[in-house]
This record gives sequence, structure tokens and C-alpha cells, in this order.
Amino acid sequence: MSILSARLALGWMIGGEWRAHPARLALTAIAIAIGVALGFAVHLVNGSALSSFEGALRTVKG
Repeated sequence: MSILSARLALGWMIGGEWRAHPARLALTAIAIAIGVALGFAVHLVNGSALSSFEGALRTVKG
């Protein structure tokens, strides 16, 4: 079996699952998007908290 035919077979199997269960595909894509958005939000909140903490330390130091 060549690499091309293996890729075509894999694509056919995955595509068949997507066609058979479109709601599952949509929910999976939504879950991944929500996870990425939450990870980015945590990154932003962490940066903001560190910045605020550094500002408070500078204020206390004088």
C-alpha cells in the first residue's frame, strides 16, 4: 500500500465519520474553540495580575 492510498483510505474513514455524525464534529470544534479561548483568557488574566502586583510592590517600595 503506497503512502497516497493510505492517506486516501484514512481520509475516507475520517470523512465518513464526519458525515455520519455532523453534530459530534460541530460540538468537537466548538469545545476546542472554547478551550483555546479559555487558555488565552487565563494568559491575559495572569499577565494583568502580575502587572498589578508589580505596581503594588513599586508603590510600597516608594
